[in-house]
Amino acid sequence: EAFDREAWLASCAAWLRSDKPYTDYVPRGAGLESVAWLDLLRKTRRGVVLVGLLDDAAERERAEAIGITLGWPVFPDPSSGLRFVKGPPTAAHFFDAVVAADAAVLDGTQTVLHVGGPMTSKALNAWLAKARIDHYVRVHPSARRLDPVQRVSIRIQSDLFAFSLFLEESKAAWKTDDAWVKRIVGASRAAGKALDKALSSDDALSEQSVVRSVAKLTPKRGAVFLG
Repeated sequence: EAFDREAWLASCAAWLRSDKPYTDYVPRGAGLESVAWLDLLRKTRRGVVLVGLLDDAAERERAEAIGITLGWPVFPDPSSGLRFVKGPPTAAHFFDAVVAADAAVLDGTQTVLHVGGPMTSKALNAWLAKARIDHYVRVHPSARRLDPVQRVSIRIQSDLFAFSLFLEESKAAWKTDDAWVKRIVGASRAAGKALDKALSSDDALSEQSVVRSVAKLTPKRGAVFLG
């Protein structure tokens, strides 16, 4: 896909008008309370949580806790281990189908909070590259940049446990737009039902139906090897 210069300039218009660095870094040991990122999250009415690759069940529990604390839609990547579990009430398991079909449902997104590894959805990454979001907060214990679409405005070097507990203990008053959240979660559930209907109505064996069935039957602490 050709680079869309105008879309990129529009996505970072606020930064171009400021005198601040493109990305603010919060290194490990600096203290999570040392910057104003918490106030930024507190003021966000429309934010989403992206959950990439997680190492174990404990990290998945912490990622779910972040979604519950903020009340934002949670987009679980297939590699997160949260795709086929119930998750928090605001989990949007089929976010990629929603974005691919009608990305306008995400219009007005102010802040993206990304934990875990990279997101694998092409539709989501295409949206991230062009969306007019105000802030992209990336949380990861590694010191690497981890910003393939060049959108990270705040880079916090922290493990998921410390970050999620800090959010919970902050007792911040979140200003989430509940109607906007319900619209996104509702669109995701509708996409899931449509997918279930399409696969269940087709008696022919397909890669999609096999993968979906295996994923649903895999035990919570199990693993599937495809090769």
